[in-house]
Formats: sequence, structure tokens, C-alpha cells
Amino acid sequence: MYSNAPSGKCLGCGYEGRDKSFRYVRYCSKCYKKWKKERAVERKKMKPLNENIEVLEGFIVTRNVRKRLSEIAERNIPHSRLYIFLIKYEILFAFIPVLLNLILALLGARVPGILWGISCFFFIVILSITEKMIRSEVTKRGPKVKLCLEQLVRERKKRIDETLVFYGSPEWRLIRKDIIHEQGDICQECNNIIKEDYDLTVDHIKPRSKYPKLALEKTNLRVLCRSCNSRKGSFYEEATAIINGNTK
Repeated sequence: MYSNAPSGKCLGCGYEGRDKSFRYVRYCSKCYKKWKKERAVERKKMKPLNENIEVLEGFIVTRNVRKRLSEIAERNIPHSRLYIFLIKYEILFAFIPVLLNLILALLGARVPGILWGISCFFFIVILSITEKMIRSEVTKRGPKVKLCLEQLVRERKKRIDETLVFYGSPEWRLIRKDIIHEQGDICQECNNIIKEDYDLTVDHIKPRSKYPKLALEKTNLRVLCRSCNSRKGSFYEEATAIINGNTK
């Protein structure tokens, strides 16, 4: 079965012979699967828990949401061109005096020791100056990123509050009931029968955030199972899940 597989000894069960897994790790196929599962469990334990944290006074988000919003804030406040240049070419720029001396030495010229000393001095000076400039960039950019993050948190809270008001309104409850009565309990996407009330959702074909005038338009509404609705994805999908749960 494993005639072309490499031979070896398994560190797990002690099996000696040929096994395709020995090509990559020192485990047989069975022990390798077990090792992968144990490693996945360990990685999951090392992953920080997704808990609620207060970003601003009165504004609480989960750790994962804060991480996502922080990444957006980092992208919205780009680094200066000088910072990007220093990050890429700092070492090369600092090595220029030393490289010049090396080139002269390779060409056969006699390089005095004082020139090597000056080159090393400039190397240290250039590195210290560029490091100060990089720290200055980080110090100036930090408050801007923080301000952008706070703005994103406030906008997110505002969107969630507006969504809660809309999906809790009697107008939405009434039209949702009519759509379910007209279209039944069959998902318009996957055509499966929705057996549980919890999985029965009414979806906006054109997003309500972009087309508010079509929010209560029947032609823009359809019955979807929760799985198909979630697959559409949304920046505020965690809020939508809570809302859908409250309006069933």
C-alpha cells in the first residue's frame, strides 16, 4: 500500500515501516491525525476569549469587533511616505558609508582606519535618527487612529440603535407577517422547507442601509432561512442576529 512511501519510526505509537506521513512529519498517518486535533485544541485554548470590553464610556463591544474596527481605523489613517521609505530602506541607507569603504577596498584602494571609524559612526547616527523619526511618526499617528476608532464605534452604535428601532416597529412586524403568509416557509434561495421558526427570516433583497425607501416595499422582501441570510454577510451581522432573534 505504501511501497513508494518513505520509511521511518513513529514518535507516537512506535510503528516502524513505510508511511506517507513520514514524508512530512515523524508520525504515522493515524498518530498524525490525532496530533493535528490535539494541536487545534491547544491553539483554540491559546486564542483570547471573545468578551465584552468598554472602548469608550458607555460604548461596549466584543473583543473581536474591537479588533476588526481597529484594523479599519489603521487602514483609514495611512502612514506617511517618509515612514514607509524608512521602514523599507532604513538598514540599506545606514550601510551606505560602510558599503563605500568596502567597494574601495575591493578595488584595491587602501582604506584608512579612521574612515572605517567614521563609517561606523555614521551608521549608528543614521540608525538613531531614523528610529527617532519612526517613533515620532507612530506618536503623531496614534491619536488619529484612536480618534478614528472612536468614530467607528459611535457610528456602529448609531446603526445598531436605528436597526433595533426599525425591526421592532409595528410596521415591520406587520409587513413581515404578510410576506411569510404570501411566500410560505420555503427559502427563496435554497428552496428548502424551513421547519423551525427561529430559522425563518425575512430578507431585504436590496440592503436597507443603501435603499431605505425600499425598506417596507414588498417587492424588495423575501423569505430566507437563517443560513442563507447569514451567508449574505454584513458589517453588522452580529446585531442583525440579535434583532432577528427578538422579532420572531
